[in-house]
Amino acid sequence: MKIFFAVFVCLCFTSCITNNPESPQSKELLIVGRIGQSCPVAVKCDETFDYHAYSGEVDSLKLYLSFNPSIVTNKSPENILSAFHYLYFKFSFPSLNTDSSTVFVFSPTLYGRMSDTSGYKSEVIKFENGKLYGRLSFPVQELVEEIHSKSESCFTGDMLGICRKTRKLNVPIHYVINYELELQE
Repeated sequence: MKIFFAVFVCLCFTSCITNNPESPQSKELLIVGRIGQSCPVAVKCDETFDYHAYSGEVDSLKLYLSFNPSIVTNKSPENILSAFHYLYFKFSFPSLNTDSSTVFVFSPTLYGRMSDTSGYKSEVIKFENGKLYGRLSFPVQELVEEIHSKSESCFTGDMLGICRKTRKLNVPIHYVINYELELQE
């Protein structure tokens, strides 16, 4: 089963509307692609497993969605919505990447159909005609730069060769991503 992932976009700069260069900018993005079932190695992801998840990377957005395993056998609108457990995402900025580094922002885990954690908002709105509709809304006040290096002093947790540093933004940017997920057999 695959999921079709569509995110609808408009571009609007609050600072242009308010004529205040210090006000935060706001962006809405369109990202279209597919994500599929995510299952641990050597596990059969059926209705008897602990969860049923989907993940994938579409353009600049890497998304992970977790559901109760009941959706394997029951894809009714009511069950899809009630079986939704949580999501998290990583949003990257390819224009800032280098050969040895990646720049991104990542969300905390957002539980339930409506979640607001540290300004990161997620809303799973409806499931209709085989499509899951929702919205992600989040501030970007600092970016994470992940650097890949052979230096022994470069590590994150137990990962040697990966360093992370944060970059504060002078003017915060607020992103809104509306999505449509089509569950496909």
